[in-house]
Amino acid sequence: MPVTPHGKWLWFLPVRALDAAWRLVKQAVEDGKLGPGAKVATLGNPFDGDPTRRPVIIYTADCTDEADVRRVLVALRALGVNDALAYKTDEATELGEYGDRTSLYTSPVSSTKVVRRMPRYAAPA
Repeated sequence: MPVTPHGKWLWFLPVRALDAAWRLVKQAVEDGKLGPGAKVATLGNPFDGDPTRRPVIIYTADCTDEADVRRVLVALRALGVNDALAYKTDEATELGEYGDRTSLYTSPVSSTKVVRRMPRYAAPA
């Protein structure tokens, strides 16, 4: 049986806003409003990015299901998540792809628009 290609919306926040954002996302996942799970990069975990920011990661069940990717984005916006967001496949993470040009989609500030990008790795078919 083929494995479903998962993906995730990445919401980067200042460290001072992380706890409140995590509580919001965690509750929404538990309430079934978002995808199948979420996680947060806490201060105790190694993180190679900007030391003043950390990501909240909101998973979707299938990165090839554009309707569900958008549904989760719309749900995040309804929760008040208005920052620019990036969407990345788990495949890109497994390949060690981080930073600019690794996202499959982006969403501009306060928008429910999903903008397809051409990432530097091969997206799942």
